[in-house]
Parts: sequence; C-alpha cells; structure tokens
Amino acid sequence: MSVLEVGSSRLIVTYPDELISEAASKMLRYDIGRLPVVDRADPGKPVGYLSRRVMAARLRGFHNDTMRTGMVLERERHSDS
Repeated sequence: MSVLEVGSSRLIVTYPDELISEAASKMLRYDIGRLPVVDRADPGKPVGYLSRRVMAARLRGFHNDTMRTGMVLERERHSDS
C-alpha cells in the first residue's frame, strides 16, 4: 500500500494566528493526532505542526503557572491582612 492510498487528500490544517482551543477542537472533531500549521497567506507552505502531546504539555504548563500565580496571590492577600 502506498502513502497516497493511505493518506487523505482533504488535509485539516491550522494557522499560526488561531487559538490553541480552535486547533484542539479540530483535532477532536476529526479525530486526528497531528495538525499541520500552515501560512494563512500561502496554505501550501507548512510552518510547523501541533500534536496532542505538544498541546497537552503546553496546557499542563499553563495550568501549573496559573496554580502558582494563584498561590502567590493568596499568600500576598493573607500577609496584607
């Protein structure tokens, strides 16, 4: 079997200016694990790709940063009292 036979001619892509949530929605809707990132002005020009693993790591980092910021703010609030 060739790559052409297995692959899809209808490529689902995302753009550098799209939100991560939009890209994640496409991945879930189409049940795909990787999403090519292409130039919006030239959709034939790939500029990178997103994978579920990369997105999950970024979201974990965001969550951890948010939790740390919340803890710092909570400590500062209590020390001001």
